[in-house]
Amino acid sequence: MHLEIDNLYFEGERMGVDFEYDEEFRRNVAKICGVNYISKKELQTFVVHTMRHVLSREDISNLRKQIEN
Repeated sequence: MHLEIDNLYFEGERMGVDFEYDEEFRRNVAKICGVNYISKKELQTFVVHTMRHVLSREDISNLRKQIEN
């Protein structure tokens, strides 16, 4: 299973990611979501949502500052 985050970016208060993944990762996320298939956009939403629940506001703020500098 493979997920590689290539780019993390912010647009206002929104956070987005560009990433590479393999089909095993996509299938596992779909399984977690209780569906047979998940689109790339839905996968991106899942990854961002998960990051926001794992990282604190301070962590996200620090990442944003590092990216903007």
